[in-house]
Amino acid sequence: MVAQSYLSDNGSPFVSAQFNEHLKTFKQTIRHSAVGAHHSNGIAERSIGTVLSIARAMLHHSAIHWPDVSNVQLWPLAVLHAVHIVNRMPKEDSGRSPLELFSRKTWAI
Repeated sequence: MVAQSYLSDNGSPFVSAQFNEHLKTFKQTIRHSAVGAHHSNGIAERSIGTVLSIARAMLHHSAIHWPDVSNVQLWPLAVLHAVHIVNRMPKEDSGRSPLELFSRKTWAI
């Protein structure tokens, strides 16, 4: 299954001649959002906000309970762990996690 269309910012990889040639080869389209138009992709923005909120909460928790070892350099690890958690948490509407929906497989608990 190949994506048929893309929505992106005006970043350099998305306006290059090589990328546009790739789009033509696979009969795909791309739309560019305006600068600072976070509202144009609300689903992604909401997901990013959720992940960052979870990561921030984990760092606050570690700072409260383990102040001697808590460090802001743990931020990348906290974000990776938050992504891991969000991808495996079941959604209310389907009862399946994003990973299960993406892979089309049900994982044993």
